[in-house]
Amino acid sequence: MKTVLSVSVLKLWLPQEEGNLKAYADVKVGPWIVRKCRLVQQEGQRFYVQLPQCKAGDGRYFPVLQLEDCDLKQTILDPILKAYREQRKGDSEE
Repeated sequence: MKTVLSVSVLKLWLPQEEGNLKAYADVKVGPWIVRKCRLVQQEGQRFYVQLPQCKAGDGRYFPVLQLEDCDLKQTILDPILKAYREQRKGDSEE
């Protein structure tokens, strides 16, 4: 039996420069808060979420946490993408 976790976006902000990185988000996933997730979209590709990373002493980055459940990754992506689209829509109306 799978456990269903509620996911909500606590904060979403856009980077100063436009590029593949579309937004940062702090997300509450069940009882946990995951800070500084990245919403990324490479040209011609779908959106995806990068979870927080740390920089090692040798300059390489590694994930703070990894999700092996693709359904959970999608469950986290959906509300971030919705919040991003709502914010972009609001920005274009101003």
